[in-house]
Amino acid sequence: MDGPIDGFGHDRTDPSVEAISTEAFAVGMKTVIEQSSDAIIFTEVETGSIVIVNDTATRLFERKRETLIGMNQSELHPANERASSIQLFCGCARARIGPTTRYDDGSQIHIITGSDTHIPVEINASLVDIGDRTLIQAHFRDISDRLDVERERKVFQRAVEQAGHSIFITDIQGRFEYVNPAFERISGYSEDEVLGKRTSLLKSGVHDDAFYQHLWGTILAGEIWQGELINKSKDGERYVIEQTIAPIHNHTGSIEWFVAVNRDITDRKRRERQLKRERERLEEFASTVTHDLRTPLSLAIGQLEFAMETDPRPEIDRAIEALEQMNELIHELLTLSKQGETVDDASPVDIVECVENAWSHVDTTDASLSIGIDTDHVIDADADRLEILLRNLFTNAVEHGGEWVAVEVVPLDEGEGFAVDDDGSGIDPTHRARIFDAGVSLEQGSGYGLSIVQQIAQAHGWTVEATESPSGGARFAIQIPQAHTE
Repeated sequence: MDGPIDGFGHDRTDPSVEAISTEAFAVGMKTVIEQSSDAIIFTEVETGSIVIVNDTATRLFERKRETLIGMNQSELHPANERASSIQLFCGCARARIGPTTRYDDGSQIHIITGSDTHIPVEINASLVDIGDRTLIQAHFRDISDRLDVERERKVFQRAVEQAGHSIFITDIQGRFEYVNPAFERISGYSEDEVLGKRTSLLKSGVHDDAFYQHLWGTILAGEIWQGELINKSKDGERYVIEQTIAPIHNHTGSIEWFVAVNRDITDRKRRERQLKRERERLEEFASTVTHDLRTPLSLAIGQLEFAMETDPRPEIDRAIEALEQMNELIHELLTLSKQGETVDDASPVDIVECVENAWSHVDTTDASLSIGIDTDHVIDADADRLEILLRNLFTNAVEHGGEWVAVEVVPLDEGEGFAVDDDGSGIDPTHRARIFDAGVSLEQGSGYGLSIVQQIAQAHGWTVEATESPSGGARFAIQIPQAHTE
């Protein structure tokens, strides 16, 4: 065969064959274009006028075919992009475009729909000859979902990289594939030093084989493992983490990776050990006070009271009063030493019942109490320690407000909690900042009662503030987080 051969293997010098081939090609191309998932438009090179569109284009641009035909391609873009789109398509006369999602200035390419919606797109364009005409064939692809996924990925990546917790990802054999900056900071190992290596690099030697067998058995079974782990850093120092390891499945449902989130609790564990030692010392102190101080103190008071019965004298009465104050001081010191910094056995407490119990155990003489809290109001608290808090507030009101003081327990106007108000002389604003300090007493009293109040409040996760009551007296407001109330 001597004549030129077309792409279908036909002799193009045979007019009948050329006609058949051209017709078949046109039908085939039309089918491909109409069935394409991309929006396809053909435009005149010289004018940019649209001459052919497929059905996908009518759906993407939300315009009828007859509306699109004859439009300038630049009208498919928002007004602020039209100059850039003309420049982009002019470049197609010299070279193929794309696939691209951005103009020469780096800005995102958008199209504008019939409902005035801006949609980010990817464009792929080239010159095509159809008969005696040269057109630009442009494919538009909606990339909204792609950008959303990309944006989510970037946000997730930034969140992981900026997280305060150590995070790493391993393959199913436990080899590091990713570590975040917090991991590098806590472990002392750089990313380059651990990638491809096994997590056993961090073993401290504290945990036995059974510990790790249980851990691996849990995550290989597709379950989440949580627990405390002692690791060893690059410099040999041990550190404690709260670790959560979760399996990551691939598209077939098989486990392919594990992600571990690690909270460094080394400092917290150190504080807990220190607190335990302090509590042990306080218990020893309390025992010493109870046996070595209170016993002879009680004996002295008893002897002086007997002396008063046989030979009443003012100096003996003053001595008894001083010893009783000393006994009360010892009692408050013991109470303070036993409060601790945390509450482990909080349970729902009827606050009104607790208020009434506390009031009944205080020497209130002629003072009065009113309760403005609903009888069914319940909070999460240690009932015994809450009662001690209230007793100290009531005692403070009576000591500083006078024997006729009126005390009221009311809910807070804002937020959850309650306040103990009195109509006494109040607290000098210049002194409010230090009245909770241990041993500080502005008038009579040991100076430890309000310190105990603050310590009990803090142990519950509450805050206490001294202000002025509506009547001009003292107000002690206890603020309780929402999670501690019902």
